[in-house]
Amino acid sequence: MDVSVLVEADRKPKAASYKVKLQTEVFEINIRIPAAEVEELKLVPSSSWDEGSMQIGESAGAPVFWSTEDGVVALLIGEDDENWDIALSVPVEVVDTILQAIAKA
Repeated sequence: MDVSVLVEADRKPKAASYKVKLQTEVFEINIRIPAAEVEELKLVPSSSWDEGSMQIGESAGAPVFWSTEDGVVALLIGEDDENWDIALSVPVEVVDTILQAIAKA
């Protein structure tokens, strides 16, 4: 699956964050990740679903939960990681692409 990653830095003095757009032929999702949560994002590829998900950023006004299993990252958007409203999966390499784009933003 080809996933396009676009990142735009929002450098407001007290609320620095990154707008991350993930896009494929069949979906587009926008996630706002606070700068303070970028370090946690680096842990997603080495985490596993058995260890629990990681809450990083928000989309559509709801938290985004990230977890990895068998080289695939699940993004669960909603109240929590068991009562989510939107779910999608991307290859784990997409997280590295996001981190590289954040570093360049």
